[in-house]
Amino acid sequence: IGGYYTAVSAMSAMMAKQQIIGNLANLNSVGYKQDIPQVTEFERILFNALGPRSALGNVYATTGPVGRLGTGIELLPTALDLTTGPLVTTDRPLDLALPNNGFFRLLAAAGQFIYTRTGTFLRDNNGAIVTPQGEVLTDINGDPITVGPGPVAIHGDGSVYLNDQLVAQIAIVELPDGEAWRKVGLLHFMPHNPEAQPEQLADPGLLQGYLEQSNVDPEYQIVEMMSILRIYEAAQAPLSMTDETIAQAVREVGRV
Repeated sequence: IGGYYTAVSAMSAMMAKQQIIGNLANLNSVGYKQDIPQVTEFERILFNALGPRSALGNVYATTGPVGRLGTGIELLPTALDLTTGPLVTTDRPLDLALPNNGFFRLLAAAGQFIYTRTGTFLRDNNGAIVTPQGEVLTDINGDPITVGPGPVAIHGDGSVYLNDQLVAQIAIVELPDGEAWRKVGLLHFMPHNPEAQPEQLADPGLLQGYLEQSNVDPEYQIVEMMSILRIYEAAQAPLSMTDETIAQAVREVGRV
């Protein structure tokens, strides 16, 4: 009944993939970065594990792959798509966008640094520049950025001017080569490697009065959802056939 498990693995993977493809729900979330599901054939994982000089558990294989075995597919960890979303003009002085790489560094209520691409900021009652959720935008020294009343101008390198006087420089950071980000919640990010230290970008090209929209491509998502449905339906057919075959075998064996 190997075909039974092959079909079930495909249906299970498609159900999980469909949940990830629900990126459409965040189509209008400022700064949102979509997740991309990935799958691979199970036998590829198995044969790679059984290859020469590779270990599977505590057993070391001494031979190479012995053939093909159709055992369904495996859903891999999702990939994070960090491509820049469309930029829109808002003309609000505390709406900021990063057209290239980089993340804003925020100080959360718990006292730890978190990172975001969402550039919707406002001035609280104490003059601190904060997100709508209350996280504080920080400068290159890790201190909260506080500005008094008056017009605020922010330059491309993150320099903040109040009444034409330089008051701070926004921390706009990126991870060193070889390091990767992981998503924390909906719009926040942290380094995959806890030891990795994000570094200040010299010229991030920051834009004032702009916001970066979600990078979800609705046309691609709709096509992908239809493809997932077709694969799920295709896996149902052999599942039903295998089930009927087993039932018929049981009836015939019982008759004999």
